[in-house]
Amino acid sequence: MKRLLIILVLLGSGSAFGQTLEELEVMALKGAPTVAISEAEMAQAQTQLAQAGAWPALMIGAGVFAVPIETRLGAQRAMFSVQQRLPWPGQWQAEERAAEAVIDQASLGKDMAQTTALLTVRQAWMSCYLWRISRLTKQEELAWLERLRRVLESKVQAGEVSLESALAVESRITVVTSELKAMEYEEAALQSQLEAAVGQPLSGTYDFPDSLVVPAWGTLDSAWLATPWAKRWEAKEAEFEARASQMEYMNRPQIQVGAQYWVIGAYENLNPEGNGRDALMLPQVGLSIPLSGRANRAKVAAQMAARDRAAAEKEQAYWNWRKSSTDAQVAYEQALERKTRFAALLQLATQRERLLTADLSRDPSALSRLLELGQEINRLQWQTRQAESDAMKAVWKAQYLLGQTTLK
Repeated sequence: MKRLLIILVLLGSGSAFGQTLEELEVMALKGAPTVAISEAEMAQAQTQLAQAGAWPALMIGAGVFAVPIETRLGAQRAMFSVQQRLPWPGQWQAEERAAEAVIDQASLGKDMAQTTALLTVRQAWMSCYLWRISRLTKQEELAWLERLRRVLESKVQAGEVSLESALAVESRITVVTSELKAMEYEEAALQSQLEAAVGQPLSGTYDFPDSLVVPAWGTLDSAWLATPWAKRWEAKEAEFEARASQMEYMNRPQIQVGAQYWVIGAYENLNPEGNGRDALMLPQVGLSIPLSGRANRAKVAAQMAARDRAAAEKEQAYWNWRKSSTDAQVAYEQALERKTRFAALLQLATQRERLLTADLSRDPSALSRLLELGQEINRLQWQTRQAESDAMKAVWKAQYLLGQTTLK
């Protein structure tokens, strides 16, 4: 356990002034490119509600007669008209329902983008965390090997162990040093991955915890309908249904009301009653009857087919979601089992290490077993931390599947 404690101390002291995971999560929720895109889409969708329910364009006409038309009141010289198409009752409501469904989709899209950004930054942070654990484990192994080398040097001079045993330790030191050097090249890639997750440059200094605190597993049963994934599919269905309702109104006769104003010139030689009086025709009603509604009926059918497809895709998404939630729970339980098993094996290996170290002076052959045991201890330390991280990643995946965007 001494090695593990040294690793924890190094973790705690080496990054006390860095950025924590919670700070990175806040940065991702605000600055991740996918979140910014979803916010722009939501702003764009909100403009559709202002357009819904707007009156059709007012039609204004004017005309001047090159040859005045003679009427009882005089010569008609000009004509002005105004017409307004009237929507059917319920037509505006259908437009508003469609616009509200689009806004709901955009809002839920933002929730989905945020929960995806959270999962992405957490996974990138975990990669950095595991890389740091791996490096510190190898650094501790190297320090242990160097201490063992100093002990063997005196034993070789005293003739208690062979030179070959000392060279075996030296060879292992060379291997571990080379592995540490190779790990340095991975740091830049991990840094770039984390910066891409938060959408901005980072200092490169992070505050890693001494250990991961894995929360208890919650339940995902019957939670599908409350997730943004399910709600967005429902909003899609509502939009297609509202669009179909809109198009059904286009198959109906279009009613227009308006008025006409005639400018009348007075007769000079005649003086009938109302001579030269302008005429106003009010109201004027027009009816536009579609001779063939085949095109609009096809559009309605297309929208209803799109709604049915969205319902089928929602059903498929549910089963995919359910499988993912089951996989996450299984991964969580398996990770905790591995963590318990590796921790127990690590405790036994540490006890064996102390016994072999004490027997080294009496039994030179114990050196080879001690070297193998040292590698086994480092491997068990790494596997314990990796199991811990797998359990945490499973919890994060469950929070992602639930669509959680709050930091807990």
